[in-house]
Amino acid sequence: MSQNIDVEDSLFISDIEDDLIINDDNKRSNSNTNSEVSSPKRLKTSSSSVSLFSKGYLTINEDSKYLTINEYGTVLLLNNSASKSIHVNFLNTSVANSYEFDIENDDEIDICVLTSSNLVFLNSKKNELTIRSHYEYEKTTSFKITGLNHGDFITSLAYDSKYYVGTKQGILMALDEFGILLHKRVFYSEINILDIKFNKLIVIHSNFKNYSILIFSNNTKIIHHNCELPDLIKNNEIRNIGISDNNTPWISTYDGFFSLINSFSQNKSYWVNMLNYENEIYRLNGGFILNQQENDDETYLNNRIYENYYILPVNLISDYDELILGYIINQNALKLSNINTFDTSSTPITLLELHEGIKNNESLDEKDYNNTLNCEIDSKSNLQLPNYYKQVDNMIQNTIQTEIVNASVLENSMLNEDDSIQLLKNLNNAWDSSILRLFDVKCQQNDIKCCYNLVLSLKQLKCLDKAKEISKMYGIYELSDRINDLIDSKTTS
Repeated sequence: MSQNIDVEDSLFISDIEDDLIINDDNKRSNSNTNSEVSSPKRLKTSSSSVSLFSKGYLTINEDSKYLTINEYGTVLLLNNSASKSIHVNFLNTSVANSYEFDIENDDEIDICVLTSSNLVFLNSKKNELTIRSHYEYEKTTSFKITGLNHGDFITSLAYDSKYYVGTKQGILMALDEFGILLHKRVFYSEINILDIKFNKLIVIHSNFKNYSILIFSNNTKIIHHNCELPDLIKNNEIRNIGISDNNTPWISTYDGFFSLINSFSQNKSYWVNMLNYENEIYRLNGGFILNQQENDDETYLNNRIYENYYILPVNLISDYDELILGYIINQNALKLSNINTFDTSSTPITLLELHEGIKNNESLDEKDYNNTLNCEIDSKSNLQLPNYYKQVDNMIQNTIQTEIVNASVLENSMLNEDDSIQLLKNLNNAWDSSILRLFDVKCQQNDIKCCYNLVLSLKQLKCLDKAKEISKMYGIYELSDRINDLIDSKTTS
């Protein structure tokens, strides 16, 4: 029997310190959007008012475009004068072998979804889904999506054992493999983007200004309803969204990568800018600055313009959600380079709640704000990264996260033994990652008693080693020795 748990009554929620949560007053109210760069999300139908979203959509030229770029791989459409062909390449060849096939010239593909088992195409004019297996190349199935209102259009599509469809008029539908309607919900505004993983569905709607999060398990539950996105996201250009293997929702804009901390509490959750793309490109280029003005040190940093480069992430990975998998896109060449791994600890992130002024509920002026965000240049023009904190979840990021949903998911009779083991491993990783983040904060406060109690709750030996390293880093050698004794007792027992 599944157990329904009220998130707001959770011990972990009640333990959060309110002054560590970013509210909208602490966020910058504007951001620089490069309007000259076309968005990969906008695919126009015959109705000029409808935009479709396909993850990682990227136009190369009139004859070729990436229909989708996601965590599984890429789908490239080549349009020759005589024929059209699809080329599917996987990041991990253990999923499937790369393959290609021809399609009819009159076939229209408006939205493409690449999964671990299938390739899914949507023809919006026909409201028709076509599914092609990676393993049986000649096996394709298709069905029409029915039940749309007159004049409505499908704007987005996601898949996770079921098909999830969003429409222009704000209709959300869940369909089985035969196209039979399983669930229908009405949002009172256009659905722009959908993505789902581990039964957690994130919906971007209301002209990319709001979001909602739903859980599709034994019972459908809304855990975030019509929440406004922070200005740093909604005033920018959303290029991609996703959910990490640790169940963390994320959004990528033209300027940065954002993850939703404590996503299982609408009242206590907040978005964190984990990676500023301009800073990261700047770092990867060895501190090279474009369009530098001579003899004008004050504007040295302000004139960094990377109008031809952006980062397209496809997934948030690792036990601690600190590694971003993605591509660096050169919009002049538009040739997809090798996949990159971006470490959020290697470049400044926007964590305003760690600024003393924020803790005191004081507003930051623009100069102070930029100092928390930008790289710094020393007297020899070498790149220097400012001091900053790792993001602080307060045990929540993933405990409530894999959380309540997984309490019911584990009891799902359709979950096989291997999936159960992997899910339990993810739960342990999620718990330990949250404990270590809180441990880092308490070390900085020199709260040795609290730190040791946190260490006792760690579930994995490798995380005890990590805690020992953190305590040494802060010079708390007494704590480090106690942790070492704990490790010895566990390894010898």
